[in-house]
Amino acid sequence: MDVMEEENEKVLRKQIREVKPLAVFTGGAREAGDFLSLKAFERFSWQYTKRIIDIIAEEGSIAYLHLDMSWDRFIDYFLDLPKGKCIFSPDSTTDIFRAGEVLRGHMCFMGDVAPSLLTLGTPDEVYKYARRLVKEFAPQGLIMSSGCSIPPNAKVENVKAMVAAALDN
Repeated sequence: MDVMEEENEKVLRKQIREVKPLAVFTGGAREAGDFLSLKAFERFSWQYTKRIIDIIAEEGSIAYLHLDMSWDRFIDYFLDLPKGKCIFSPDSTTDIFRAGEVLRGHMCFMGDVAPSLLTLGTPDEVYKYARRLVKEFAPQGLIMSSGCSIPPNAKVENVKAMVAAALDN
């Protein structure tokens, strides 16, 4: 894995230097707490994930951490990442409010209106939840979004409620 990662890191640096992106999409699903023991996470996942994110920050971009599955067991590890250089974007299975407590002031948050809420909820429920996100996260940085992506069967009025919650003062 070290040999493979070394080559990946060279390619990543070259791509960032050529393109100069504001943000670089990275993250994981099969390395979350739902799949890996702590020992396996430390040995096979985190060290490589951290190296990639450090390179993204060193090269002047922001790491957009698209985090599928539950990362609740590993939230503290994100404090080892460069401050102000990451966007924490869970998919509604990680407790975003606990993550916000642990990572307060360390990184921006994105999300986390559940796709199920956008599909099955009412506009009022969506608005109230999205306003809670604004109140909790806007002071440290919030990009309003669904958790992961807006499902194709989301109610239009629910998506509008999420946007309205982000725009209301």
